[in-house]
Amino acid sequence: MKQLFPFLIVLLFLSCQSKPKTNVVGHYHNKDRSFFSLAWLKFIKNTSTTVGNELVLSEDHRFTYATCSNVFQGRWEQEGDSLLLYNATNGRRQRHLSIPDYHANPPNHRTSIDTFIFAITPKTLVEKTYLKHKSKWLMVELEAMP
Repeated sequence: MKQLFPFLIVLLFLSCQSKPKTNVVGHYHNKDRSFFSLAWLKFIKNTSTTVGNELVLSEDHRFTYATCSNVFQGRWEQEGDSLLLYNATNGRRQRHLSIPDYHANPPNHRTSIDTFIFAITPKTLVEKTYLKHKSKWLMVELEAMP
């Protein structure tokens, strides 16, 4: 037992070491999904996905996050395996300026979000949000652009 004790102490210290941060700076877009993957998410997992999202993370910790109708800008930081986007401004994408009555009746989604939280995985950034009014999850999965 005495011989095993030093080994366990070393193992404990090695397991407590923090992992090096993943470099997340770059340009991301929606992950391409197959028809079967989309069907699985929609009908089995009760989860919606998005299309057309783009995220740009710069080295000076600023970000631009464009969804289908909004463009958010602000500052980002990384905490462990989470990416936090602190929203400072929220504008509309240019293509919506030509839609009649768009500004009088803008879509009522994602307009008052202060912070986006993404999980950092080896190949993607994943955000999951519960939509109370639809009783389902919304998943945004972004992958780095080549």
